[in-house]
Amino acid sequence: MIKMNPRIEITGKLFYPSKVISEIGINFEKHHDVGIIGEKGRYLGQPIPYGSATISPPKNIEEWAQIMWLLNLLDDKVNVIRKFGGLDISLKVAYYYNGQFNTEMGVEEISSMARLNIPFLFSVYQMEDLTEIS
Repeated sequence: MIKMNPRIEITGKLFYPSKVISEIGINFEKHHDVGIIGEKGRYLGQPIPYGSATISPPKNIEEWAQIMWLLNLLDDKVNVIRKFGGLDISLKVAYYYNGQFNTEMGVEEISSMARLNIPFLFSVYQMEDLTEIS
């Protein structure tokens, strides 16, 4: 059995997700503008030197369709995202499995990533109990 968790991650030294939201109304799962004061981690109490945003598919999208849903969402928005500093955009997928792991990316997904000029990064985790993953 395999489960996956795909998302689009966007960063940039001059990235302002709030401006993207104002311009096109995109729903980021989480985001912060460049320069906000960090509340934890490496930049605790300091201005964060980059902006960041994450987009995940809604829970009602079938797992097999989630990657294409994300790529289709970006299709007409990627230029606005880049206009406001989101220059590092990538499709990241975490795969969780027990037993044997196989996966495939179709021509449609590969063509979309090439057209959008975004890389595909993936991680694979072996799990005994996949019910822990939502």
